[in-house]
Amino acid sequence: MQTVLVCQTTDENEAWNITVEVFGLRWNPKAKRCYAWGQSKAGGGWDITTVLETRPIVSASSAVRAVMSALTAVKTAIAARAKPFAA
Repeated sequence: MQTVLVCQTTDENEAWNITVEVFGLRWNPKAKRCYAWGQSKAGGGWDITTVLETRPIVSASSAVRAVMSALTAVKTAIAARAKPFAA
């Protein structure tokens, strides 16, 4: 296992400083590594994110970028569905 610090900035200039744990996978035929990190929830507990190393994910950094990109896409889709309140 290895620990990697990943620093990324979102399009909204939000900085992510994430400590990523890198696990080797011995018997997975498609991935050699798994990248994992956690974030504490406001109400207690943790949100854990895991990403398998499959192309284009080839590093801790690319795993974090992929998750950030997916979260941005979800936020954009939700915003597009939101209709302004008409008085």
